[in-house]
Amino acid sequence: MGKRILTILCALASLASAATPVDTIGSGDSTIIYPDNSRIYVQPNNSVTANDFTLGNNCTLVIGKFANMTIACKATTGSGCEIILESGSTLQINTTASLTLDKETHLNCKNGSLMLYAADSYLCLSADCTLSLGVIPVSGSGTIAAPEYGELKEEQHEYAFLDAPCAYIFNEVKVTGMWHIDRAYPQWFAAPGCDDWSGPINKAITLKRTGEVFLQRGLYPTKHSIRVRYGIELVGENGFSSNPGKGSNSDLLGTTIVANKNSSSCSNFQSGYMVLVNTKPVEQYPSSEHIEEQFNMWVHPYPAFTTVVRNITFMNGDKSERIIPQLNGLFTAGGLDIEQCRFLNFKQAIVKSRDYADGFVIKDCRFSGVNIVHYAPPGTTSATDTTVYDTKWMIYLNGDGDNLQFTGNAFMGSRFLNNRTLYVGQNRGGLISCNITGGEIVLNGCRGLTFSNNHMESSMESNEGMLIRVLNSQVTISDNFFYKSERGNIYVAGGGYGTPSVAEIHNNTYLCTFHDLFPGITNDSIQDYYSLEERRTEFEAKKKIWLARSSAPEIIVGDGATVNISNQYRQVALLNSVTWPLTVGIQFR
Repeated sequence: MGKRILTILCALASLASAATPVDTIGSGDSTIIYPDNSRIYVQPNNSVTANDFTLGNNCTLVIGKFANMTIACKATTGSGCEIILESGSTLQINTTASLTLDKETHLNCKNGSLMLYAADSYLCLSADCTLSLGVIPVSGSGTIAAPEYGELKEEQHEYAFLDAPCAYIFNEVKVTGMWHIDRAYPQWFAAPGCDDWSGPINKAITLKRTGEVFLQRGLYPTKHSIRVRYGIELVGENGFSSNPGKGSNSDLLGTTIVANKNSSSCSNFQSGYMVLVNTKPVEQYPSSEHIEEQFNMWVHPYPAFTTVVRNITFMNGDKSERIIPQLNGLFTAGGLDIEQCRFLNFKQAIVKSRDYADGFVIKDCRFSGVNIVHYAPPGTTSATDTTVYDTKWMIYLNGDGDNLQFTGNAFMGSRFLNNRTLYVGQNRGGLISCNITGGEIVLNGCRGLTFSNNHMESSMESNEGMLIRVLNSQVTISDNFFYKSERGNIYVAGGGYGTPSVAEIHNNTYLCTFHDLFPGITNDSIQDYYSLEERRTEFEAKKKIWLARSSAPEIIVGDGATVNISNQYRQVALLNSVTWPLTVGIQFR
């Protein structure tokens, strides 16, 4: 490519100094048929229509400044040619016309305009051709076609090259075939003021076919589902809110994909998901309340773990009153690597189908809990009804699979209901480690799964606390930190006759804290804020929760369970200062 770029920069100089004479073209209709190594120059400020156009091998055609050249025939070039548009010039391919570039030909439109006038206008690139575009969009409704996919031989890669900035370059034109591009940008397909980026993102994914689709930092409103195909890396730029205390998303940095009910509804999204990975088209699998239980959802079966979603914030509603009820985050059929992402305000964040999935990775992600708006009955809101109906798991990973890695994640947000956090079913070897979470976790039908080094929250205001349920599984639960729960922290039971659970439970700590009743207020000033009666009422409420929590067992062993327990300690504390360790409580059913 270096040699080709040098050739482009020196093209005009070559025309002036080459031994081959330069043929200049003025206005009017022309028959352009040139032998090998020809040099052709369309004079500036002229309009030329080519009714017959053929270039031999290694020819150079320069369209001068503010000149217009129209292809009105089925035009062809030989191999190794250069077509260069100078500033303000236009190359137009008319109705029923086409321009076919032979191997290693370069069409440089960085400074000029390319127009494919009608739906039956074609620009066809052969193997190793290059199309260079600038910030001027390709106009018209025709097709730009690279070589189609075929069986690639060891030294034969039938692709074309696309050289373009991260800007709006494809207007209504269609782009097909196989392209050599380091990364594809949705901006190529997004007109200024785009209010639904699902179309541009999906077009960039289709164009890239496999490899990286890059979303520059910014806000990407979406009204329809984004479909990530197998082998795609959907990558953004990590960011943060510079003024998180103000409750505004206007300062949100990084890449954010957002949907809100001011411009969309849940019915616009396939099966109620913002993102679908490796799934069948909507006409084959309509919306379903139990889509996660379906088999054969994948387009590419038994996928190797090469599909990636990284460094993106997915957000349902840019403000709390704009959340779309029932909208979910990401649904996948098969393996997937999700890293450094955030999922905010969804009914469910990540769900997979029952299809087999090796190497499923969720790493260093952040999740909000479940907002009441997703569960309030019709006609009510979070302000009028605080009952949770039909609660779903924020992360639901059911179905056969090996090598699960769920590490470094956090479930955040005190305003949300996140009492059902993670469900893992049918896993055959994996690691759940170094996460910060509260709520309930279920490990069902798992073998060779390790749950370790996690920080398990439990709100003092909650009347439930968190709980790990181990059902019909062989697991190790070790080296975790628990806030003690009034429901217990670990529950182990079999799934019936012949389906026992076997658990190794070692080196866990359970903190039982009597929290400060008035955080942030000193004893000297507390009487200025609360009456004696208010303090007594607050004390009794917290005391009731604390007594229930301190008297509950940490470990509950149910029917059909074999458990090996060692080094379990309850840490009793006043406020946040650990005072003394006690033995844990164990209940047998």
